[in-house]
Amino acid sequence: MTRGPENVFTGWVRKAKTKSGERAPSEKPKTAGKVEKAVTPISPTAAEIAAEKHRAVEERNRAARAQYEADLAEQRRKVDEFNRLTAEMNRKKAEQQAAAQQALDSHAAQMARHQHEVSDYKGKLAQQGNEAPGSGGLRQVTSAIVDSREAAMAALMRLPVGSLTNVQCGEVKMYSPPKWTCWGFYQSDTKPSDASAQ
Repeated sequence: MTRGPENVFTGWVRKAKTKSGERAPSEKPKTAGKVEKAVTPISPTAAEIAAEKHRAVEERNRAARAQYEADLAEQRRKVDEFNRLTAEMNRKKAEQQAAAQQALDSHAAQMARHQHEVSDYKGKLAQQGNEAPGSGGLRQVTSAIVDSREAAMAALMRLPVGSLTNVQCGEVKMYSPPKWTCWGFYQSDTKPSDASAQ
């Protein structure tokens, strides 16, 4: 094989550098009595790579499971709180309805008592008015309607009639607060108009 001009030049440069102490590019450095071993990086095996991937997947699954359980616990807490508030609201509603019904029942009973008292009073007035003028008999007198039972009794006792019998007092509940009146009966030989209630 014939050397071309480039190969001749390259050979000359190599020789010149060798003489001057520089090593040629193809020469390996010489060590002074030491033998260096080339460090070869250890590549992980396929089993190690698979195990590492498996560990990463397990870690992700553990984190996802923990998050799921935390979310589920929070959802259960919210449902329990909602159920507690709903039960409390229903209990208060039932209490309010019971109180309202009790108030209605109490009012109805009070109105029935009042109607009974009014009917009794009207009946007594009718009985008094139906007696024949000029005939004697038992007459009823009634006090004015006042604030207390004592005041009603005092007003009845001041009426200009004889001794009273069967004296009774009662509340007049059409007023708020209720007022009082008292009534009684006396024996008279005069017309009913001569002994009017004051």
